Amino acid sequence: MRKLGLAPKILIGMVLGAIVGFIVGPSIAVIAPVGTVFIRLLRMTILPLIFFSVTSGVASIADLNRLKRVGAIFTGYWAISSLLAAATGVVWALIIKPGVGIHLPLTEKMDVDVDLLDSVIKWIPDNVFRSFADFNIIQVIVFAMFAGITAALLAETKAGKQIIELFTAGDKLMSRMVGIVMQVAPYGVFALMANVTGTVGAIALKGIGKMLITQYVAYATVLIVFYPIILKLMAGVNPINHYRNIFPAMVMAFSTQSSSATIPVTMDCTKKRAGVPEDIVNLITPPAATINMHACAAEMPI
Repeated sequence: MRKLGLAPKILIGMVLGAIVGFIVGPSIAVIAPVGTVFIRLLRMTILPLIFFSVTSGVASIADLNRLKRVGAIFTGYWAISSLLAAATGVVWALIIKPGVGIHLPLTEKMDVDVDLLDSVIKWIPDNVFRSFADFNIIQVIVFAMFAGITAALLAETKAGKQIIELFTAGDKLMSRMVGIVMQVAPYGVFALMANVTGTVGAIALKGIGKMLITQYVAYATVLIVFYPIILKLMAGVNPINHYRNIFPAMVMAFSTQSSSATIPVTMDCTKKRAGVPEDIVNLITPPAATINMHACAAEMPI
C-alpha cells in the first residue's frame, strides 16, 4: 500500500479539523496549544532560514548581472500581479457589494501621515540584533543581501570562501530543521482549524459571511484565472503541475493565514517538488513572502 505523502496528510488534517471543530464547538479550544506550539516551531525557523537562504543565494550568484536580472524580473512580476490582484478585489466588491446593509458604529476620524521615503529608509536596519529581536523580516532581508553581496565580492579569498561555506551550511541546517518541524504539520493544522471553526466559525459565517464570500471569490479569480496565464506565458510552466508541486505550501498558507509562517514550506516545495534552482529560491522567497501578498492586495479594496 502506497504511503501517504505530507501534502495529503496536511489536507486531511485541515478537513478533519474543520469538521471536528464544528461538531465539538467552543470546547475544542482545549487542543489550541497544539496549534500554538506548531506555529511557534515554524516561527522559530523563519529568521535564521531567511538569513542563511538569502546570504547563500546571493553569494552563490557569482554573476552580479544575473542577480540584477532576477531582481528586475521579480520586481516586474510583483508590480503587474499585485495590480491585477487589487483590481480583482475592486471588481468583485462592486459586483457583490459586501458592505450593503451593514451598519458600523461611527468612530473618531484618525489622521494618518504616511511618508513613503521614510518607510523605505527604515528598511535599512540601524541595529541588526534588534531587527532579529523585533522579527523585522524586511530589515533582516536587507542585511542578509548586503552580507551575501559582500561575501560574493570576497569569494576569491580564503575568508570569503569560508564565510560562503558557513552560509551554505547554515542554509542546509535550517532546511533540515524545517523538515523535522513539518513532520508534525498535519497535527498542528488539525488543531488550528478545529480551534478556529469551533470557537469563531459560526459567528464569523453569520456576521461577515458576505464579506468572506467576496474575498474568496476574488482569491479564486487570481488563483484560477491570472496565475495560470502568468505561469504559462511568463514561465512556460503547466499550471496544474505547478499547483500540484506547491500544494503543501498552499494548504499551509490557508490553515495558518500567515505568509511568513509558510516561508519554510514554500522553499521546501519550490526546491524539491517544483525544481526551481536553489539560489533563486533562496534569493526570492523571503522578500516575496513579505511584499508579494496577492491575497492581501485583493482583500484591501474589499
